[in-house]
Amino acid sequence: MASHRRISLHSVQQLNALSILHLPSETLLDILRFVSIRDLFNCRTTCKTFHTITDDRQLWYSVLSATLSVPIRHIHAVADALTSAELRRRALRASMMKDGWRREQATPLCVQTYPWNTRVQDIRLVPGGEWMVCLLDDGTLQLYKVGQNVPAFVVPFALDIRGYTKNSIFISESEFQLLLHCNVKLYIYQVNIHHQPSLRLLSVLVADDLAGVSALRNATIGGNLLGVDCYHDGGDLIYMKTLRAAPDGGGYSHVGMIHDSRDCVLHLLSPTRILSCNTRGMSVFKIPPMRTTAQINQIVTADRVWHSSFSIVQPGTLQSSPGLWNRPDGQHDGPLVLLGPGVLHIIVPSLEVDNYEVRTFPMPQILSSHIEVGVLHALCPQREPRHGLIFRMCTFPKILKGDGVVEPLELHPDHVVVGSFVVNEFAPLHALSCSFDEWTGRVCLLLQDPNGRRRVAIVDVL
Repeated sequence: MASHRRISLHSVQQLNALSILHLPSETLLDILRFVSIRDLFNCRTTCKTFHTITDDRQLWYSVLSATLSVPIRHIHAVADALTSAELRRRALRASMMKDGWRREQATPLCVQTYPWNTRVQDIRLVPGGEWMVCLLDDGTLQLYKVGQNVPAFVVPFALDIRGYTKNSIFISESEFQLLLHCNVKLYIYQVNIHHQPSLRLLSVLVADDLAGVSALRNATIGGNLLGVDCYHDGGDLIYMKTLRAAPDGGGYSHVGMIHDSRDCVLHLLSPTRILSCNTRGMSVFKIPPMRTTAQINQIVTADRVWHSSFSIVQPGTLQSSPGLWNRPDGQHDGPLVLLGPGVLHIIVPSLEVDNYEVRTFPMPQILSSHIEVGVLHALCPQREPRHGLIFRMCTFPKILKGDGVVEPLELHPDHVVVGSFVVNEFAPLHALSCSFDEWTGRVCLLLQDPNGRRRVAIVDVL
């Protein structure tokens, strides 16, 4: 009997194997989209059929989208020019990044530093971790391949960067958009890293061109919209503008909204909703119909449709996770994270972006306002008495289910995981600027020594 049972079990195993291999390729691909990246690599080694099926690029786009928690079009923006082998290597590294960032104490694998003859104003890694944008203090804007000393592209004219504050990169219509933010001027560039690397000017917004506006404070991009928090006639104004002119040649559309949220971070949630947050709380405003005119001539009082005060209020500045629009004319997809000294807020919009659940976590380990916040992780370089310059790594809780409206949120874990790493040679230095890449775990730093000398550093944390 025992022998009979063994034969039967073996026959069943063979039948199951044959059944799986004889499923249509489309069905197998649908199943494999729910498999982890590491298990996909294991599948590739089992047989020729799985090895062939797992060569499908759309499969890797799908699992990368799930691993990084970003829309597929964000994956296209980074990976379309990669070979299939490069794409699989990037996927494996992204999987390692997701696991490794949770370590209590990380040891960087590679540290490269580059002394700069001219003074660097700011730097920014492009998503994917292989390219960086460098802004010099004379207004020169350059695009570098990481590890190269010669720029791949230089903008042929100097920018006016008086009152420069920061830069950000957004993804719209599967392309990168670099926003350079000064107090009186905004530059928006398209960043091309495929085929012929380049930086192409898309738009310039000048405060003097907006009646009554004396300062541009914070800005955000979502879909085809630009939102800017402005100082306007002694009060606060959110200025909205389309990034691309109407296809019929009708020009750009504008609107201004008077609001009362000082020192706020903006997030465009959809073509009809914008979120404003500061350290005290958050408000959601309805975006009124925009008019196509040469200049803004419509200013209305903002229509607040939702508000919540935060349960923990700390001094300092909140930094936000990037906007993730599922399509250019769609809306933001997924939770938002706000992180500042001593506190982290997770904001979960409902499907209709009309209701919101807020979870707040104390963060005593975070002391600085100079924080880089990603979709799943954050990095905070800060000086501490015992360590000098130390880098605090945060991993946000995952939302298992619920939207906070119909069904209560369930998070795992129920806290923010915080780890750290140090680079001994950086201990006496100051971090003037920092960006990190969630595809690779790569960190790009602008450092300054006590004598004012600056250098750029690339750190592969994992």
